[in-house]
Amino acid sequence: MYQKHILIFNRLSSIYEKLGDEIRATAYHNLSKKLELSDTETVSEKSWKKIEEINETGTLKILSDFEKDKKIMSRIKLTNIIGVGPKVAEKLVNEGITTFNQFKKLPNLTSLQQLGVKYHNKIDLPTVSVFKRAMTVLKSDLPDLIKIEIAGSYRMGNRKPNDIDLIVCTKTGDINQVLSLLKDLDYVISGKNDILGIITVRGKFYRIDIKCVTPKYLHSYLLYFGSGKYFSKYIRGIAKEQGYKLNRYGIIDLKSGDLKTFRSEKAIFKFLKIPYLTPEERKKYF
Repeated sequence: MYQKHILIFNRLSSIYEKLGDEIRATAYHNLSKKLELSDTETVSEKSWKKIEEINETGTLKILSDFEKDKKIMSRIKLTNIIGVGPKVAEKLVNEGITTFNQFKKLPNLTSLQQLGVKYHNKIDLPTVSVFKRAMTVLKSDLPDLIKIEIAGSYRMGNRKPNDIDLIVCTKTGDINQVLSLLKDLDYVISGKNDILGIITVRGKFYRIDIKCVTPKYLHSYLLYFGSGKYFSKYIRGIAKEQGYKLNRYGIIDLKSGDLKTFRSEKAIFKFLKIPYLTPEERKKYF
């Protein structure tokens, strides 16, 4: 019944996200999710007007205006380059840099942006076999390996993810052990134990994000990086309301500064006194 509305609201959410407007991106995402779940009783009067506008015109004026705005579309296209976020894209467009060809000629590109230029429009969407290939290589020779977990949207049931997200748990959490095994990896180290790169499998290029962790922090990592953006925002808000800060390492008491770690994701939900949701349910409801 609301299939077209959902597509339009998701499109607007994506546009606002690429423009760096998290509040409106979240609002349109939440509206789309309510329609998906047939939760129309909680839809606001303002949102109903948008639904009625789509019923009458087949679209929303605000979406049509965005799609006609060359500056807006240029900002959105630039954010498709690895290493270019909303703020950078806005700055570039204001300086007259509106295309990839202009961008790639700029001096002083970051290492991540250079990676983005090198593989622009060359990256494929990973299949199940690509995930298995990456995991097989790591499992076969990685010393001190305890566990490899799939994170990102794949963990929540999406079988057409944009990239490969893996959390590699070893006794030491040493990122260099992983790098020594992945010979066909063009990468940038982002943070102490994070790898962002492009892996070559059977002549095709795939984006891969690998996070190395010790057992102490594994389950907090899984919750933080394997639950989706909107659920993560929700559960961080729950933690904050109770006087805590939830991050990739666990839960910090904002008064004492003490960090609590957990042996399972369920234990984190129990600590925050909220019902446990599987990764698929987190995607469904958020």
